[in-house]
Amino acid sequence: MACANYAVGFGYRLFLVPVSGCALDLSAIDGGIAASAAFINLGVSDANVVASTYQLVEGTTADDIQGGVSAPANIVFDDDAVTTETVFELFGLSAATLETDTGTESAATYDLLSAGFDQNVPISQSWSMSLEGVIKNTDAGYKLLRLLNKNAVSGGLYAKIGRLGPTGTTEAIYGYVSVNGFSEANAAKTLVKWSATAQGYGPFNITLDNAGGTEADGTV
Repeated sequence: MACANYAVGFGYRLFLVPVSGCALDLSAIDGGIAASAAFINLGVSDANVVASTYQLVEGTTADDIQGGVSAPANIVFDDDAVTTETVFELFGLSAATLETDTGTESAATYDLLSAGFDQNVPISQSWSMSLEGVIKNTDAGYKLLRLLNKNAVSGGLYAKIGRLGPTGTTEAIYGYVSVNGFSEANAAKTLVKWSATAQGYGPFNITLDNAGGTEADGTV
């Protein structure tokens, strides 16, 4: 089930790649979201993105997520035993909001130019994505989200995250996250309404859309 009606209405696509804490490379958050040579490689016609029916089970250790049907294997990329990245798309989204915060330190110089006002100097930044959606509890992306949250501490599980869109644009926001603050509410039968916070680890990057239309809203 792809929940296409939700995806089209929301206008954004969101991708997750499970990554071990040992394989986080903050020097390589570049390249955007593309078919190849990118931070998240979708493959030609999204060939690298697993189906929503993809099978997932929790491994015997907290840092292990088993994927596949005939021969399940660990899919948490660690750049050692697991060198292939497995890309999931999170369907049924109703929110994927980027939030940032900048810490500042203030100083008062009392000179004529500052007129006694504080001079705030930015010294640190943090970011996160607030995620919400409605989906079947059998969806692969939803199951991955739950395992990333459950074993974030004990298994050192992180993820590459990438948000593409909205529809008609190529803007991409991406980086490393841990999945925190997960909650769910069973809507009806296998449908689940859920929310989670993807907390940024290190910097995020933005690939801006410079090929839009001629009007302020991006239309031609």
